[in-house]
Amino acid sequence: MKTTPMKIKQILMLLAAAMVLLGAATKIQATTYTAVNTGDFSSTATFSPVGTPGSGDTVVVSNGVTLTVSDTRTIAALTVGKSGGSGSTLTISSTGSLAISGQYGFAGTSPVINNNGVFSCGGGAAYSTGAFNNYSNATFSGSSQAFNGTIAVTQGANATLNFSGGGSVPFGGSCTLSASASGNTVNYAAGGQNLYGTTYYNLTVSGTSPSASGGGGTTTKTVNGTLTINLNSGQQVNSAANITFGSGATIVRTLGALSGTPTFSGTVNVTYNGSTAITTGSELPTSGSALENLTITDTAGVTLNANATVNGAFSATYNGSTVPLAAGSHTLLFQGSPVNITVSGSALVGGNSYTMVSSSGTTVSGSLGAVTVTGSGAPYSSPTASTSTGQLVLTIQNCSVTTAAPVITTSAICPGSTSIGGTSASGASIVVYDLTSSTQIGTATATGTSWTAAVTAVVAGHLIAATAQTAGDCVSPDSTSVTVQSATAAPVVTSPIYAGATSVSGTSAIGASIVVYDGATQVGTATASGTSWTATVSPAVSTGNSITATAQVSGQCLSSASPAVTVQSATTNTLAIVPVANTNINAGTYLTIPTKVLTNGVPAN
Repeated sequence: MKTTPMKIKQILMLLAAAMVLLGAATKIQATTYTAVNTGDFSSTATFSPVGTPGSGDTVVVSNGVTLTVSDTRTIAALTVGKSGGSGSTLTISSTGSLAISGQYGFAGTSPVINNNGVFSCGGGAAYSTGAFNNYSNATFSGSSQAFNGTIAVTQGANATLNFSGGGSVPFGGSCTLSASASGNTVNYAAGGQNLYGTTYYNLTVSGTSPSASGGGGTTTKTVNGTLTINLNSGQQVNSAANITFGSGATIVRTLGALSGTPTFSGTVNVTYNGSTAITTGSELPTSGSALENLTITDTAGVTLNANATVNGAFSATYNGSTVPLAAGSHTLLFQGSPVNITVSGSALVGGNSYTMVSSSGTTVSGSLGAVTVTGSGAPYSSPTASTSTGQLVLTIQNCSVTTAAPVITTSAICPGSTSIGGTSASGASIVVYDLTSSTQIGTATATGTSWTAAVTAVVAGHLIAATAQTAGDCVSPDSTSVTVQSATAAPVVTSPIYAGATSVSGTSAIGASIVVYDGATQVGTATASGTSWTATVSPAVSTGNSITATAQVSGQCLSSASPAVTVQSATTNTLAIVPVANTNINAGTYLTIPTKVLTNGVPAN
């Protein structure tokens, strides 16, 4: 039969198509690669058969082998370990990323996955036994359980574990979760998931209607860091009575709510954020001492649904139109020492007043401390907050000139001082602060350019500063701080002291300047030589008088008075005239000796 050129062309085209189909079939055929040598995923020598696994392939890590992923890899399935052996490890380095489209699991004795990079799995876990240590970021999607069998899961510090799938119960069988390490976060983000019972540092719930029951582990779910609630609109965390907050924990509510009242084992902080109006619920403690700090950044505002007491600080963001917190008929009490107020927002303008907490009655009260405003749209000065109207109202003064810093002129501020003076701009209002304790300790108004402030008794070693403000101007920077000096130790007066004495001695700090007092009258001075001193006093001291002394070392404050010594009466002794035996004196005669009086044990002249 004769073959035409056209037929030859057709035959060649059919052969080419067959070769393409054959190549494609070879390409899509899944291969199981076994890591038989310890090494990196990128090395073909690590695997048998020799090669590099791809997205459609299965990887098995042999017993005693450590397989390291240091770049980005995608595979279909993974098994760490083989039956009958031990010592299999998969390590994802800090630069590595491993995505598994299907299932992963363990085999053999003590297999381990250590994730220091990015791990993701879409097919969940085979029922198996092993350890999954997450030190970075791990995500489980799909509908299968993330952990099944007896897998021990450990969260390292600052690690993140995400369940965007993982089934309604991410932890199946007898799996365990350790998630208390500092800064780590577990995120339940799929619909209707049951939270595992353990101690969390940070816990985030999002999506629809998670539940704090039925997820395995303990009944109680403890949060020591932050619980973030960001559910779909109208959703809630069911069985929230099973949640316990450690002392100092924070609750961030963006959207959604708690169904049930959690346990507050100490103080908690509550933050409302987002852009949807929120009515407070069981996340806000009703106990007078449980709520520490209350923060509101929700641009749509928050409505108080029960009485609340703020013991720490109150912060709010003003968006230009919405009152951050509407108390309604409920009581909002600021009960701190005192409560500091922080308000931010670019819509705040100097010279205006803004309602931060509104009420339908006189229901906002308490002790307010320092007020800080950030982000205001104009210069401002001395922002103040007041609850006198039953609402929390912020007033921002307008200003364009900053008052010059005052000067503290008191030469030496000593412990216990209750008065501090200085100079400032004429007529300025002065506020004196103890910088060490961050406390306002006194106020004054300058007369001319001089001022004196009555202050709370100051403490040695503390730093004292002052600010000044003239009418219509911004408050000044702090003055140069002055340190409260230490007081010299009180000296000791040596006793006894007898009437008629014209000198007094004692001990003190080395080189101290000494002043001696007879009652309230200064009668002498001295300078200590080493720790000893002697002062000449005039007039001579008298019986019954009280002698004290003070000491002062250069650079220190005057000491308190020494313990008093009472002057005793002089001791008078008369020498008796006695018979003596003497070869030059006839026996039976007497020798007359002049009488001497001893004063303080010393013969008088």
